[in-house]
Amino acid sequence: MARPGRKQREREKRRAKAVRDAASEVLALDPLFSEGRTWHIVRTMPRWGDQTCEAMKKMGVATVRFRHSEIVIRRNRRVIRSTPILPRTIFVGLPERSQLGQVLTYPGVSEVVSAPAFDASAAGNIPGVVHRPIEVAAEEVGAFATMLGRANVTESVGLKVGDQARVCEGPFASFTATVRKLLPKGRVEVDVSIFGRQSSMRLDRTQLDAA
Repeated sequence: MARPGRKQREREKRRAKAVRDAASEVLALDPLFSEGRTWHIVRTMPRWGDQTCEAMKKMGVATVRFRHSEIVIRRNRRVIRSTPILPRTIFVGLPERSQLGQVLTYPGVSEVVSAPAFDASAAGNIPGVVHRPIEVAAEEVGAFATMLGRANVTESVGLKVGDQARVCEGPFASFTATVRKLLPKGRVEVDVSIFGRQSSMRLDRTQLDAA
């Protein structure tokens, strides 16, 4: 059997490295995803999300609440506001599956999200459909959080890759910039023309105005 060529071996190495990097990102994001916890979806009462998370954390229960950042105007200043992506929804990581019954006793918890499943396990009962709590794999929760971390960039000032923008704050105020990349946490990578030469730099979204 012929050995794979050099280009094919390089592609396989790059693919293997990408898989390792993705796995390390999930673990680096939060080591709780590698601690053997069972993850479930919990719905809270209105305006109880943060309080419920704090109460669970005090009892050793891991919680993940996905958020989105957007730029808003407050008192004539642009600030970054963080809001939940899934309102009233929390991902809960339990050390033991048997603790799931206790979740409903925490303040603000409305329900543990369930899904219909066929059940024929109970002897003497007629087989049928029951509702069982949904269990989400830890790596799926971590991967989703990692993906949101990359994409958690607001579009409220109308900037996209390739757009022209004007720097409104800092030493390069009034310079024209070209958006190269949208970064997490409200950051942007841009090319700025300085004396006829393009220089790459990273700025906060609040330092740019759409051209």
